[in-house]
This record gives sequence, C-alpha cells and structure tokens, in this order.
Amino acid sequence: MLQKVISHPGFWRSVILLGIIYMLVLFFLQWMFLGFDLRFLSARPVWVTLLVFLGGILVCGFSVTYAKFWAKIKRNEHRS
Repeated sequence: MLQKVISHPGFWRSVILLGIIYMLVLFFLQWMFLGFDLRFLSARPVWVTLLVFLGGILVCGFSVTYAKFWAKIKRNEHRS
C-alpha cells in the first residue's frame, strides 16, 4: 500500500505544500509568542535551523499527505 500511495500523482507535491504551510504556521506562532522578536532564529546556527525546518516539512507533510491519499485510495477501492 505504501508504494501505491507514494506513487499516486500529486503525492509529493502535496507533501511539500502541506509541509511548508505547516512550518510557516509554526514559525509565525513561535514568533508571535516571543513578542515578534526574531532572536529565536539566532539561538542556533543557521544550518541547524534550516535542517529542523526541512525535517519538519518532510515529516509533517508526509504523514498528513499519506493519510489523505491512503483514505482517498481506500474510498475509491471500496466504490469499485
């Protein structure tokens, strides 16, 4: 089932899009709760911050998109 889901058209585009949206929401929430001060970005080296954001995009985007596409494929199989 994993192969069927990840090879579905639009899966990876949705992973990236949902991941970016999720990380933007988290970024703005963190920025807002810290009083709109961007010092939280300089607390770690820039490459660590970028790796955390990229990892979050992949993990969150993949998990949400996988569930969405899995349900869509199961629904279509059930109808047939």
